[in-house]
Amino acid sequence: MIRTSSLTYQYNGGSAMRFPDVSIEQGAHYLILGTSGTGKTTLLHLLSGLLAPRAGAVHIKDTEISKMGEAQLDAFRGKHIGIVFQVPHFIAALTVSENLQLAQKLPGNTIDVKRIESVLTQLNLSSKLNAYPSQLSQGEKQRVSIARAIINSPAVIFADEPTSALDDKNCTEVTALLKQTAADNNATLVIVTHDNRLKSEFENKIILEEI
Repeated sequence: MIRTSSLTYQYNGGSAMRFPDVSIEQGAHYLILGTSGTGKTTLLHLLSGLLAPRAGAVHIKDTEISKMGEAQLDAFRGKHIGIVFQVPHFIAALTVSENLQLAQKLPGNTIDVKRIESVLTQLNLSSKLNAYPSQLSQGEKQRVSIARAIINSPAVIFADEPTSALDDKNCTEVTALLKQTAADNNATLVIVTHDNRLKSEFENKIILEEI
C-alpha cells in the first residue's frame, strides 16, 4: 500500500537525510518515532508528497507519487490522502461545514453535504456544523481537522504530532478517534510523534535513528 525505497532528502545547506525502506499494508496503523532531528516530519512529508525526495521512490496504491508533477500530485493527494497537521488551520471566515465543502471541492470532487454531516456525527461534532473555527475548543479543532482529513474517504491518513498540544484526556480521545476513524474507512493510518503516551497504543512502529 505504502512502499519506499532508498529514500533521501536534503534541505539547503544541510546534510543528506537517509530513511529506512518502509512497507505498510492497507488498513495498518503505524507510529513513526524518533528524537528531535531524526527527520520524522520530513519522512511524513515525503510519504504524503508534500516534499519531493532527492533520490529514491515513494509508492502509494502502486502509484509512484515521487515522479508526479505538481498538479497531478495535488489531484492524487486530494482523492487518496488525508493529512492531520500538528496545528489545525482553517479559513476563519468559513463555517465548519464550509471548510469541509472546500476540502471536497479542491480536488474536483462533488460537494456532498450528507457526507459532511455523517463524518461530523461520527466524530461527535454534529452540533458544530455551522460553527466558525474561533468558536471551537482545541480538542474540537483537532477533531474537525480529522474530519477534513477523511472527508474524501482517503486510502491513507497521515497525522503529524496530532496530540502534542493536547492534555491527557484529549490525547486519549483524539488517538482513539484516529484509530477508529481509520478502521471505519479501511484507511491506513501513519502517525508521526514524539508523544510517549501513544507508544502503548500502537503495535507497529518505525523508529528513526539520529542522522
